[in-house]
Amino acid sequence: MASNLRVLLILTAIVISALSGMANEQSLAKQNERYSWPPVDSTLSSREVEDLHESADSGDLKAQVKLGRYYFSSNGIESFRWFKKAAEKAGDYPFDTAEAQIGLGWCYKEGKGVEKNEAEAEKWLRNGAELETKTRKAAELGNAKAQVQLAFYYALRDNGIESFNWFKQAAENRHVVRQGKKWDRSDFLL
Repeated sequence: MASNLRVLLILTAIVISALSGMANEQSLAKQNERYSWPPVDSTLSSREVEDLHESADSGDLKAQVKLGRYYFSSNGIESFRWFKKAAEKAGDYPFDTAEAQIGLGWCYKEGKGVEKNEAEAEKWLRNGAELETKTRKAAELGNAKAQVQLAFYYALRDNGIESFNWFKQAAENRHVVRQGKKWDRSDFLL
């Protein structure tokens, strides 16, 4: 009986290990798909671009990332400039910082506004992926602020179902979604 239990435990461990390996491969495939580049914002009006410049010049990380994406296919120098500015910040919003780092990595990879440099490309792509993974892990482990950040990340990318699921998890973890009160930065910072 004890040997049957041991065999069962070993087989279970093998199956779990195999499933984990498949999950890691699927996760890596999804990550590669997520970082296919460029997610270009080329449909902005000239007024929207002006507003973004104003916000980006005053240090708005999201505006800097959006300008980096906007210029990626048309003006490599501007794209590099904005991604670099945003990527080097220790941002309060990890997904935006990660996106900036990934954008900067692609600028180095494709020589957009800078000489091609595979080592720099790999460094920035890896930094961005690691930052995003850490924030996602924190959310999966129940960090309500990370869950709210993920919810907004998906909401801004028109994925309402995923956004709703992360908001719901944040609420279940006692994160107060404020009604009738303006949000403040502490609601989102890790």
